[in-house]
Amino acid sequence: MTSVCQKIEIMKFLSIYESISRKISVLVFVVSLTFGRMYDSRLAVFYGSREPSLSLLEEKAFGFTADESNEGLIDFKVSCPVPEPALPPSIWLLLCTTNEAREFSKISGTHLNLKCQQLKKNIKSDDSQCTHVKTQYNISAPGEHWLYWKEQKSKFYTFFILQCPVKQPNKTNGAKQKESCRWRLSLLNPDGSHLSSDESAMPDIYTAILAIWAVMVLLWIGNWFLYCEYSNALHKTLFVAPSCKILLVVLAFLWWHGIETKGKESQAVMILREICQSVEDAMLFLTMMIASEGWCVLRPDIRRFRWIFVFVVFLIFTGSVLCVTWVHSYFLAFAVCSVVFIMYRSLKWCSYNIEHLRRQLAEAQSFVNRMELKYLGQITVQDQLKEKLGMYVKLRLVCTTYAMLYAVIVTLATFLSEYTWIKALTFEIPELAVYFAIGFIFRLHNFSQYENIRVTAPKETSVVFILPHGDYTAGMRRRVVLGHPLNLTTETLEIMSEDLKPVRRSF
Repeated sequence: MTSVCQKIEIMKFLSIYESISRKISVLVFVVSLTFGRMYDSRLAVFYGSREPSLSLLEEKAFGFTADESNEGLIDFKVSCPVPEPALPPSIWLLLCTTNEAREFSKISGTHLNLKCQQLKKNIKSDDSQCTHVKTQYNISAPGEHWLYWKEQKSKFYTFFILQCPVKQPNKTNGAKQKESCRWRLSLLNPDGSHLSSDESAMPDIYTAILAIWAVMVLLWIGNWFLYCEYSNALHKTLFVAPSCKILLVVLAFLWWHGIETKGKESQAVMILREICQSVEDAMLFLTMMIASEGWCVLRPDIRRFRWIFVFVVFLIFTGSVLCVTWVHSYFLAFAVCSVVFIMYRSLKWCSYNIEHLRRQLAEAQSFVNRMELKYLGQITVQDQLKEKLGMYVKLRLVCTTYAMLYAVIVTLATFLSEYTWIKALTFEIPELAVYFAIGFIFRLHNFSQYENIRVTAPKETSVVFILPHGDYTAGMRRRVVLGHPLNLTTETLEIMSEDLKPVRRSF
């Protein structure tokens, strides 16, 4: 009698222990879901199906920094409605490395059936080394499947869901029913970080990039206020692209710090970031093209046709980049063609302006020798031309270098899926260098030394020359303007550009 009572007590104890263990496991699961990197979406679950189904949960792989003493955590949960009388399928979470995921995603339905049979019988196979973890069906909450897994390997995993059919007790399947279920995946590294191993440096990287951009913008604004009297429309336009870029850097900073602290990817920030990224990329290339055109340096305005052309190219490039992100990668061809065309026009305009300035320089030197003119100051007309020539030589070098780097960067990006921080730096550092170079080339400084040129000429000479002021509009191909001396009684002729009026002809 005593032994029977003891057995009953032991059975009660085991039942209570099992119930408490289940509740603790569920509690740990729920609590752990409030931490870690979280992904959630919808999944089609097939009840009563005779065929297995394979689904990719998340395209982005997650890297663990784990070992036997420091374990990473994986929490997974699927919540479904419960159709009757069909039984739910057996749901397995597959942890696959990059190569394993590539091979496993190609297997046919026959191989999936074989895989389900092997998993059911706990038979190891050699066709794939993916880690298979079976979810637990929550009896107390019908329709819920969950698992809690401790990862002890430092690997990058892509996650798949394998649904294996389950037969009814009477050896027949019920009617096939497709239910839309909600799944949630939570990932956590041993150090408590919500970031993948290749993303752990991203918050620090964008903190440093944001600080550098803040310094660059302050320097640009300080230069603007210091020499505001020399600012023109080109200088103001060049500030648009860096403004868009610093907004993008702020959004990237908020994105990574939000993931680091909360583990949740903000959809609103992601959409704003993608829009700003496409606009900023287009603005960078168009900035180089507008600067190459010669606006406010060689000519006072841009023809209306060219403005329309710039606007159309901007729309095509921005739309193509957004379609690559939201529609299909095939639109990358349109984006690449837009970049090639923009860089072609930029280099062509730069080369034309360089040749134009070199001809001006040769003609100016020939005119000085022919008219026997001598300068009374350190600044000459040739110095003005050389200053502008140097600007466009440097700009053409910047455009050429970045065009080649951009092609290399886009190509390398496809091979850096497991090196997010390197991929970010390969894009950010060249852009930072390009913006700095363009800002340095077109920075403002004291141009007053170029506004007053003094020359001496023989008394019988009644013609002098000077470069036209940037605001004058007398002739599109004007190079050197002719004028009359201000004082015919001395050998010194002083001409200021703002006192010079357009004359009959130019050469």
